[in-house]
Amino acid sequence: MEITLALHTTGFILAMIALLTMIFGQGGKKTTIIAVGMGFLVYFSQPIVNPLLKKHSLNIYLKQHEESLLETCNVLEIQTGDFQLLNDSVNINETKLKNNEIEKIILHQKTLKTYLISKSSGEIHFGLWGFLDNRSGLIYTLSGKAPQINRNCTHLKDGWYFY
Repeated sequence: MEITLALHTTGFILAMIALLTMIFGQGGKKTTIIAVGMGFLVYFSQPIVNPLLKKHSLNIYLKQHEESLLETCNVLEIQTGDFQLLNDSVNINETKLKNNEIEKIILHQKTLKTYLISKSSGEIHFGLWGFLDNRSGLIYTLSGKAPQINRNCTHLKDGWYFY
């Protein structure tokens, strides 16, 4: 996800340089009008296209990592209590996970490239990216209904949501 931010910034800078070159370069009025029109088109279409691309990208992620995600969910689903795996720190509250189950979840965390796997209130969270107050990840709800904890979620498929 850090790569995405770098690509957005680089793409924006390159687009601005290209746009300014077309506007103030040696092109005629037609080139300037086309450049400005394309700039407006990209600017105003981004809020529509970005969520669609994000949803499609996360559906691909779900498909590629389906086995690891489902195994992790199956292990945590039958446990009562809360569980949190943040980077390499494991916090088990009232769960009866065995050592081999914890090791399996840690292995899946590395495969999934998540910084967080947690279970609470019938929801399993997979933190994909986070910095300060900006977080991105997946939530699997055991009930299949919309998540209770994070209301700004978008449904992907079955019990999967992203925030």
